[in-house]
Amino acid sequence: MKFTDLNPHGGIGANCTLCETGPFRFVIDSGIHPKYAGNESLPHHDLIQRNSLDFIILTHCHLDHLGSLPLLSRQHPDAPVLLSYASSILARR
Repeated sequence: MKFTDLNPHGGIGANCTLCETGPFRFVIDSGIHPKYAGNESLPHHDLIQRNSLDFIILTHCHLDHLGSLPLLSRQHPDAPVLLSYASSILARR
């Protein structure tokens, strides 16, 4: 299994990890960094080829984990987002 940290700043914020195992490619979380604005607050989604994800996992509903999920979902419209029921209610808001 290969993990690629897509957070350009490290630490807390813009959490996003690309995971590759066997035939599967997926991302865990897609956040924004609270100390930066605009494109600087985003993970390196550009390192992921468009429409190449099998699915996206959302661990929980904090902005540093889901803030850029709409952008990632637009780049990978066929990738389902896997999340808990409670998170699905919060994510819709």
